Amino acid sequence: MTLERRLNHARVVLSRLEQQPLRWTPLLKATMEVCGSPPQLYYILKYLEKKGFIEHITIKEKPHWAITEKGKEFLKVLTKNTSEQREKGRTEQKPQFRA
Repeated sequence: MTLERRLNHARVVLSRLEQQPLRWTPLLKATMEVCGSPPQLYYILKYLEKKGFIEHITIKEKPHWAITEKGKEFLKVLTKNTSEQREKGRTEQKPQFRA
């Protein structure tokens, strides 16, 4: 998996967790389209947890994933970079002329 793809997965996971803490299954359902499989989500979560971007919390005696302040800052950077790449892609596209 490329670095760009991993960062995109991280952005999707962090943006979901920014909305609210989630358990494994709801997070998997919310990110399945992008992450593709449970093992890929698992490795993204472990990476984000190791770096301090997310943490395990307990809500009503059940484990949830939650974004940390450090994770919110990282999400801002990822979102900004994604927006800049989209803008760059738009300006680099050559106009198509129809005859």
